[in-house]
Amino acid sequence: MSMTSTNIRLIEVIDLRPFDWETGKREPIEDDKKSICDRCGKLHAKVYVVEKEGKRYDVGATCCNRMFGWFPTHEDLMNAEAVAKDKAVQAALQTYAQAVIDEVENTPVPALQYREARWTYFGYDYIFTIGPKENIGIRIESGSMTQKHPSEIVLTDADRVRFAHIWKRRIVHKCIMERYSHLPRTKQKKLEFGLLNLLEITVS
Repeated sequence: MSMTSTNIRLIEVIDLRPFDWETGKREPIEDDKKSICDRCGKLHAKVYVVEKEGKRYDVGATCCNRMFGWFPTHEDLMNAEAVAKDKAVQAALQTYAQAVIDEVENTPVPALQYREARWTYFGYDYIFTIGPKENIGIRIESGSMTQKHPSEIVLTDADRVRFAHIWKRRIVHKCIMERYSHLPRTKQKKLEFGLLNLLEITVS
């Protein structure tokens, strides 16, 4: 972060108030969970962590200026608060949907089996699924007009990772439909997107 003083910098902003995922609002906290300001000794739920000449100070917004005669730039402050909010949202999401996370992490990814070859104008594609009657799987594009024997088709590590993401995304969606049916559809979508991001699940 760029600062107005070379020996003072804002490390981060910490908001100790828990974030309620459903309401999207911060919740109040008891005094014993707040931070004690290094300048005035008062309790703060929102803390500016400042470093000056290698030493860390936890202060409130007002004391940041009074203690150092310095305040972070608007851009640096907005960035730090955005990071703090993102951390709070991620923590709230993990608590709110821990059952879904556990199911995703504890459900093994099934092995893929060769099903069939399909001709396209761009060459043969090879279909792999988790079973002869199952539709979940992946398509391998060969780009070749010559059909290969199934024994010649080798799934790469990238193919297996791609399918693992497809499988995990399916579990996330299924769990949300079953466990959070009381939520509006927009909230379900938001929950699903948040979990995919939290679990680093991508599907191309």
